Amino acid sequence: MPPVAARGRLRSEIAAGLRHVFAGRELRALAFTATLSNLGAQMVNAMLPVLFTRELGLPAGALGAYWAMGGAGILLGAACARRLAGRLGHGRTLAQAGLWLAPAGLGVALIGDGLWLWLASAAWLLTTTKMGIDNVLGVTLRQHLTPDDLLGRMNATFRFMLTGALAIGSALAGLIGEAAGVRAAVWAGGVCLSIAFLPVFCSPLRRLRELPPLPGPTTTKTTSAASPAR
Repeated sequence: MPPVAARGRLRSEIAAGLRHVFAGRELRALAFTATLSNLGAQMVNAMLPVLFTRELGLPAGALGAYWAMGGAGILLGAACARRLAGRLGHGRTLAQAGLWLAPAGLGVALIGDGLWLWLASAAWLLTTTKMGIDNVLGVTLRQHLTPDDLLGRMNATFRFMLTGALAIGSALAGLIGEAAGVRAAVWAGGVCLSIAFLPVFCSPLRRLRELPPLPGPTTTKTTSAASPAR
């Protein structure tokens, strides 16, 4: 394929993925919630080594244990996601988990000595548990809202947004940390984590109980036709 034709096809593929993700309220909400979660988590994680070792004087092992707590939260959320979805419904579980767990992101910024470190660790566990639930149910919903021939383009659009949020989160944390201090950067990340659930909560997904049927392949329509029960 000539280079000009290849570039044209690539632009067409990218445009199709963007149209599919952003044309439907459900996929758009999932994309924005995941992006905000990654942005906030990266802002916090980028500042934690400085906060733990330089400002609090804690050993590196304490930081490792804190991050391990986050890993345990993601595992817990992933393990519970399908069972919760079976009881509450897929979309409703995403919305309710966000409503009850995402505000714990603010507690992450309370890292300090003694009791404050334990409180912040508990908040981090709750926050990452919500991320684990999102990872399982969000990806499942994305697949059920996307025709087979658009799965690659949809996933590429999500990956671009999510990995881009990691890069932007690191940059923002550095800028805020330099201008206003490490604590301010961690608080900014915590606020971002605490509001990340809003796109899903304000979308039709919060009323979705059953997964929509898997759509068949389509070559003429690039937006999702599946809608949650209203």
